Amino acid sequence: MLILAASAAACMRVQARTPAPAPGLNMPPAPAPIVTPVVLEPPAPEPEPTPVSSTTNPTRDPVPPPARPPRPAPSTPPPPVATPPTEPTTPPSTLQTTPDANATENRTNATLNTAEQNLNRVVRDRLGQEARAQYDNAVGLIRMSKTYLKLKNYMYAEQLADKAAAVALLLIKY
Repeated sequence: MLILAASAAACMRVQARTPAPAPGLNMPPAPAPIVTPVVLEPPAPEPEPTPVSSTTNPTRDPVPPPARPPRPAPSTPPPPVATPPTEPTTPPSTLQTTPDANATENRTNATLNTAEQNLNRVVRDRLGQEARAQYDNAVGLIRMSKTYLKLKNYMYAEQLADKAAAVALLLIKY
């Protein structure tokens, strides 16, 4: 019974507890305006009027235009000194990016041979339009790879040969 009386007393005081309102934000005062001094050039002195001669028309007095400062003369660069061209005695060496360029070249040639063999197994005329485009792409990749082998760019040639081999392998399955 005591519990019932205590719970009934609690129900009588139902009141929502809300948090206290947040204090408003105080805005700082605006900064003072920045005043920059302006330097004005003094006005140019006016030229003295010339005496009017008896032969000129007194109603019209021509005013001479204001004097301009002379422009600086453009500087001319000195003529280039002619030096005799020197021809290199030896061609510059090719930068090798891999420690064993021969191994990379051999791998690339093997990959190219495999790609060419796979493409030779495919009959281009029996392929669909998209597959023909991929066939032509593989032929182009092989040609580019051979070009880069001649230029001794073995890393790029190897990447192109790998792509050509992958496309050729997919065309066989097609």
